[in-house]
Formats: sequence, structure tokens, C-alpha cells
Amino acid sequence: GKGEPLLVAKKPDTSAAQPLAAPATSDDFAAPALGLQWQWNANPQPAWADFAAHPGFLRLACIPAPATRNDGSPSTASIYDTPNFLLQKFPAPAFAATTVLDFAPAAAGDTAGLVVFGYNYAVLGLRHAAGETKLVLRVNLGANQPGAQEREIASLPAPAGPVYLRVTVDEKALCRFAYSFDNRTFTPVGEPFQATVDRWIGAKFGLIATAAPGATQAGHADFDWFHVGPPAP
Repeated sequence: GKGEPLLVAKKPDTSAAQPLAAPATSDDFAAPALGLQWQWNANPQPAWADFAAHPGFLRLACIPAPATRNDGSPSTASIYDTPNFLLQKFPAPAFAATTVLDFAPAAAGDTAGLVVFGYNYAVLGLRHAAGETKLVLRVNLGANQPGAQEREIASLPAPAGPVYLRVTVDEKALCRFAYSFDNRTFTPVGEPFQATVDRWIGAKFGLIATAAPGATQAGHADFDWFHVGPPAP
């Protein structure tokens, strides 16, 4: 009677049996708009996402990262204040998320991939630099603090064609990243990463495509699907 949250409550009495239901998590991007489970890190802009350019896919444009942080400090090697993270809340104490990425960079610094986001963030994805594209895992601990910078944990050659990216999260919010080139055999990369909360909200996960600050050319990333389910054995 006080509007207090409850861990367990009586199910409402309805006139007919209702099937069990849960909020959406997975997305095959077949609809011409994002599902309600998705949220941007800031007020969205039309240029960030496109469903018409490659029907059946979500195309994210590589948007230039801000040159400065929200507190006015340089954003060197940090994308914490980048607005175009496309994210969901953690849906369960333990889960796995897998996506497939087809990357078309336009300039050095273009990056796209799978992210876990909070005061700590980690991105596993493809990054274009020095004329080649590599599979890179980048981590920033305490990213909300002025001067916090990313560390490149792993950098591996990436073949042409789609790359499958996965993060598995356990009950302690430890995240383990892995990649595959055939969607059958996944190879772990890096050490377990501790997810953390963000400003007045919990940890989130999802997709991102960015470019270097001030970039004048825009690459893009096409995501065919995003699957969320129980952790793999």
C-alpha cells in the first residue's frame, strides 16, 4: 500500500490464463525500427542507425567520438561520454549475448563491436588503423573519472567477412568475451571483466560504432542479429 518494490507479489487475477512473458532482449532487426528493449546513451540522432540501407540488418554509422569529456577534459583514448552507445539493461543475473558484425570502415579509428558499459566499460570489436582491420578488446576501468584511459587488452588479425562476438556474464557480473569466424567455435579473449553500475543506473550491454574525433568520413557496421540467452555450457 505504500508503493514499495517487492521481490515477490501476487499475480493479478485475470479472466483467462495468461502465458508467461518477459521483456524482449534478442533482436533479428527485421522490423523497420528498434525494439523497446534498446536505449541510446543520449538523445538519438537520425544518422546513427539505418534499417533501409541493408534490409534485415541494423546499420550503425561510425559517429565521431567527442573531442572532450562532459567535464571539459580531453577524451583521449576514452569513449565513456560517446552518445551513440545502443544498449540494454542486464536482463538476468547470468546470461550470454552474441551478435554478428560486418564492418565497412572508411578511415583510421573507425571501430564497431559489442560493449559492456558502466563506470567500467569494455568493447570487443573491429578497429581500423594503419591500413588494416584488427579484432581488438579494449577496457577502461573507472571510465567516469577525469583522465581515465582505455587499455588495449588484445589485438588480433581479423579476416575479411563477418565476425561473431559474444559476452558471457555470470552471477557476479564477471564478463567473459569471445569471438568466432564461423559461429561454431568461439575463442575466449582477455581476462574476465568486472561490470559495474553507471550513473544512477545498472550495467548495460549492447552495440557501438564510432570514429575518431573530428573524422570527416563515415564508415559503418551492419549487425544481422543480436541473441540473448542462458550462458553456454
